[in-house]
Amino acid sequence: HSLAEIPKDSEPVKTDQGPSKEEGSDQGGDKWDYKRHVMTKFSVRMDVYHGPEKSASDWTEMQMLAGAFNPDRGGFQPCTVVLHGKSGVGKSALARKIMLCWARGDLYQGMFSYVFFLHTREIQWRRESSFAELISREWPDSQAPVMEIMSQPERLLFVVDSFDDLNSALKDNTKLCGDWAEKQPMSVLIHSLLKKVLLPASSLIVTVRDVGIDKLKSVVVAPRYLLVRGISVEKRFHLFLEHISNEHQKMQVLRLMDTCELLDQCQVFSMCSLMCATLQLQEATEESVVPISLTFTGLYATFVFYQLTPQEMSQRCLNQEERAVLKGLCRMAVEGVWDMKSVFDSDDLMVHGLRESELATLFHMNVLLQDSHCEGYYTFFHLSLQEFCAALYYVLEGLERQPDLCPLFVEKIKSLMELKQTGFNFHLLQMKRFLFGLMNNEALRTLEVLLGCPIPLMVKQKLLHWVYLLGQQTNPTAPGDILDSFHCLYETQDEEFVRLALSSFQEVWLLINQKMDLVVSSFCLRRCPYLRKIRVDVKEVFSRDKKTWPVIPRWLDRCGLTHTCYLMISQILTTSSTSLKSLGLAGNKVTDQGMKPLCDALKVSQCILQKLTLEACGLTSSCCEVLSSALSCNQCLTSLNLVRNNFGPEGMVKLCSAFACPTSNLQIIG
Repeated sequence: HSLAEIPKDSEPVKTDQGPSKEEGSDQGGDKWDYKRHVMTKFSVRMDVYHGPEKSASDWTEMQMLAGAFNPDRGGFQPCTVVLHGKSGVGKSALARKIMLCWARGDLYQGMFSYVFFLHTREIQWRRESSFAELISREWPDSQAPVMEIMSQPERLLFVVDSFDDLNSALKDNTKLCGDWAEKQPMSVLIHSLLKKVLLPASSLIVTVRDVGIDKLKSVVVAPRYLLVRGISVEKRFHLFLEHISNEHQKMQVLRLMDTCELLDQCQVFSMCSLMCATLQLQEATEESVVPISLTFTGLYATFVFYQLTPQEMSQRCLNQEERAVLKGLCRMAVEGVWDMKSVFDSDDLMVHGLRESELATLFHMNVLLQDSHCEGYYTFFHLSLQEFCAALYYVLEGLERQPDLCPLFVEKIKSLMELKQTGFNFHLLQMKRFLFGLMNNEALRTLEVLLGCPIPLMVKQKLLHWVYLLGQQTNPTAPGDILDSFHCLYETQDEEFVRLALSSFQEVWLLINQKMDLVVSSFCLRRCPYLRKIRVDVKEVFSRDKKTWPVIPRWLDRCGLTHTCYLMISQILTTSSTSLKSLGLAGNKVTDQGMKPLCDALKVSQCILQKLTLEACGLTSSCCEVLSSALSCNQCLTSLNLVRNNFGPEGMVKLCSAFACPTSNLQIIG
């Protein structure tokens, strides 16, 4: 299930008793003291994943999670809810939001008397402890009423965050613990809780990355899996269009949203804000005729290299000390990627010679965020920033070695050769793609200026050789490896490089699972000079796109759209493959000029729009004639909102004649 797919007809969960006096009155007593403590603790930092605070009723996730423990149609009622999703999509932020909403009285009231937050990263390094002692540490004054809490385990909810960070894997013969007063290693306590040996009547919410879900499945009991998707597509459109003023680039963003990984990557506010800043940088530094970067690497390189550029006019490139700091950061990043480690402690920083102050000065921003709930622990601003820095490490390391010493190998860090041999390894994919993307000619030129020295061709030649060898294999190359290579080559945007790399390919088998697969395959197949045989298996891409193509949100309210944008929207409305039935343009300055192409689109038979919102769009009586003509022709539109426009009496007369037209099917007019 995704969070939007919890059965709507689920019966509400019944508990043995209603809320206590403290819950009902929300004042006085241990429970209220604990709730105030939770509200203070989890309100410290603004939620970088979801943006500014909103009421619980505004949170779709919260509304869905309210019924997460309800039985389904078949009678199954979970005792564990697993929140899974891609790295950096906001699972931990959602877990903390659960704590905050419960404490405020917006979630699970009357169902759970106590909710406790257990972060595996924070607790796994502690010495042996009893579960009662662990709970007491979460209490405001460490004097928790343990007997009262444990007396009703069915009214307890434990939020176990970041299961991936639980390093200790238990042996098969390890004895689990069923006594909450017995001292045990932390890993034993957590596994005992997950396996329902400890407090079996309690309920659990567990967060885990998709890559760690198989490991979790062998532990949890009676789970319901819910996919965390992040920000909605509509919201992502809004965020991007709000931050771009250049009309030409706004059009480019609309076109690229459906093909570039940009839209898919920006499922959390932190990434949206980063990418919006990048688009603004491109707008400020490039000519309007230069297209926005087609690749995720290009966008990231724009942002990171700008952050690294010395602010002092007298300093044109990074000095030796700054390069050392950058390399130390990238080295820590690449070790983390190989080990699937995204959280670093103070010792990690010390080993790599890093200080927070130096990093903040170098990047002009906090690239490493200190965990507000786990002192002494750090994460990159976003996992993809760690992956970008990891790829950059191989370029920096190549500066200090002779070509004949390649492959690059430094202690824990895997060499380029070992990276080549990983094949279709999920957690390494983005780092590999970033590495290829850094070989883009423009990225290399920018990097050379930043570092103050030429970049050796060694790494680029090695990458070319990887792909070339793939096409020389005796046995047919696996479709996953080919598609992975195509994604990597696409990041370079270097046609000659791609031709050379693919010159050994005579036979290709592709498994197309998403639209981006089509984009990269089209780019690469046109540059396979000796291709003789091709097999393409397409899995529901077109049937799925039938509902969403052309990709345009149902509402584009207050996006600052321009006349050129309305021309594009009009083209989309008249596309035979479109299924767009609802369009909201409220608050945009459509004006009479913009209404002309929209009205022309409404007259075309392919336009199946049923709902159109033009509230406060700056319309006057000048557009009423073309709008009236369009409404008289259109038989699909059933709802039209025209409030807060200045039509005047003359314009309203023209519109009313269209409203009364026998061929019009308008039912709701506002």
